[in-house]
Amino acid sequence: MDALKGKWNEEKAKYFSELTVLLEQLPTWDAIVLETTFKELAIVKSIKAGELLFLFRMMLVGGKFGPPVFDIAAVLGKEETIARIRQLGGRIEN
Repeated sequence: MDALKGKWNEEKAKYFSELTVLLEQLPTWDAIVLETTFKELAIVKSIKAGELLFLFRMMLVGGKFGPPVFDIAAVLGKEETIARIRQLGGRIEN
């Protein structure tokens, strides 16, 4: 978690908190919709998506490498993806 703390701040914590609310409301759960939602919120929050993608990948798989992150989220499903965001987000802050 120490490696993530340097990349984590209050602004990003708020982003992921808001992202989980948006994800809960999605009627369609696929990689394209997830990516669009993720990037649109990043634009609204004026945060570069690239700064968030590493954190998102770490939340979902705990590592730096793997398949496209939105494909991973699509396979994990809504409940598991949201649970992992909340779980790791809480651990980074502590």
